[in-house]
Amino acid sequence: GSSSVKTNGGGCQKVSCCIRKVSCCIRKVSCCIRKVSCCIRKVSCCIRKVSCCIRKVSCCIRKVSCCIRKVSCCIRKVSCCIRKVSCCIRKVSCCIRKVSCCIRKVSSCSPWGLKDNNDFRKE
Repeated sequence: GSSSVKTNGGGCQKVSCCIRKVSCCIRKVSCCIRKVSCCIRKVSCCIRKVSCCIRKVSCCIRKVSCCIRKVSCCIRKVSCCIRKVSCCIRKVSCCIRKVSCCIRKVSSCSPWGLKDNNDFRKE
């Protein structure tokens, strides 16, 4: 059958293993600090080091999700916004570029502008 590399007894062959020695990474791979998952080479991991980000990616402060390169994250740093996007005040959802967020700042507004609760009726 196929031989699997074991990390319990020693090290991996030409492989940079994680600190927890659970999984073996392919050569020239930067593991995360928590060393659970292996990242593709030249990858900037998040601070929490759970998920691996694509190269040249700015992670959020909470470092849970990875953002697309040149992305401004929200202050709460949970979701990633599309580049050049103004986040809402509550910083939960991202607004479409050059769009004013809703007053309650929970949902993003349509590109046509602010949506008022009384604006649904058109007579």
